[in-house]
Amino acid sequence: MRDETAGRYKTKALLIVAGIREDGYREILGLKLAENEGEDFWLELSEALKNHGLRRVKLVVSDGHKGIRAAVEKAFLGASWQMCHVHFVRDVLRKVPKKEMEGDIPYQSFPEKQWRRIKTTNILERVNKELKRCSGVVGAFPNERSLIRLAVAILIDINEERLTGRRYLDMKGSNL
Repeated sequence: MRDETAGRYKTKALLIVAGIREDGYREILGLKLAENEGEDFWLELSEALKNHGLRRVKLVVSDGHKGIRAAVEKAFLGASWQMCHVHFVRDVLRKVPKKEMEGDIPYQSFPEKQWRRIKTTNILERVNKELKRCSGVVGAFPNERSLIRLAVAILIDINEERLTGRRYLDMKGSNL
């Protein structure tokens, strides 16, 4: 996208936060453009989400970025952080024999019927794929507003589809 203050094109990341509501439906919680993913960025985003009503966070699943983990520990006291299972397995398989991998992993403290859905960042991978598909035809965006406008329109459609579709997670007997 074109950076209006610098007068040149820059690469920025569009970071999206999604969650699972108490009724088991997925929801897009927020998005933000960033040049880096440091702890300060994630802490600011976490605080903004809390100011907009995010409550009772029990588990945060993300890639292995240290900034996210540190921000979760500060912003969501009592919540567990876990690396996405797919990212975790990739990292571990490079270094440790599979039999050594078993242990007390955070998602396993939730009901077993929920493990498949909460152990990865798949909830976001599909959203990212759709955003890339729709924004790829644009090439470079003329400014941040144009990128945000398109992303929000796409995310609203995805969110409405999720909230009117099938329940993502069975919450019966859950402590979430």
